[in-house]
Amino acid sequence: MTTRITPIIGYREGIPVIQCRERRDFPGGMQFWCEYCRKNHYHGRGAGHRIAHCVNNSSTFYATGYYIELKSEVTA
Repeated sequence: MTTRITPIIGYREGIPVIQCRERRDFPGGMQFWCEYCRKNHYHGRGAGHRIAHCVNNSSTFYATGYYIELKSEVTA
């Protein structure tokens, strides 16, 4: 069994920055796997801060949300 983890690539002001993939159903939209909800979270276009789509209130993202960046836009 493969364990999937959320692709956190850093923190901004203590809030996680998550590396996203482009959505296949919505060009420019973003998605990532949430290890707390055990499902993908889907967002629209544009990087930046988002309110968490978590349904699991014990998620570390639940209170603060997260920043999302498209994989091709991620800088080292």
